[in-house]
Amino acid sequence: MTTWTTQQLDSLGDTDEIEIAPRRAEGRLGRAKPIWIVRLDDDLYVRSYTGPDGHWYQTATHSGRAAITVGGTRRSVQLTPAPEVDRRAVDGAYRAKYGRSSYVTAMASDRAAATTVRVIPEPEEDR
Repeated sequence: MTTWTTQQLDSLGDTDEIEIAPRRAEGRLGRAKPIWIVRLDDDLYVRSYTGPDGHWYQTATHSGRAAITVGGTRRSVQLTPAPEVDRRAVDGAYRAKYGRSSYVTAMASDRAAATTVRVIPEPEEDR
């Protein structure tokens, strides 16, 4: 399995938001949407603000793949459900990073927490 470099973890963990474009079943990318991303140790997580009904979330979890863009750099990723992750730790990461926003309460809600997925880089040769 490919892992993030320390530099990539730092960059993605520090950025305010990323663009995520879910990969459809036939391989084509869907429309990109800005979302928040948090780092917990050596892993990155995203959630759907609108919960399981979120369009990007439904498409991405069906295929398990997406492309994320930060600062003009696109990277293909795998999205894997993360039911084993400590929800309180991820909630805390959202609160610590985005606490100034009125949206953080929704991101730490049961509905959004149910959509927590781990973001894993695709091997370079798969891009």
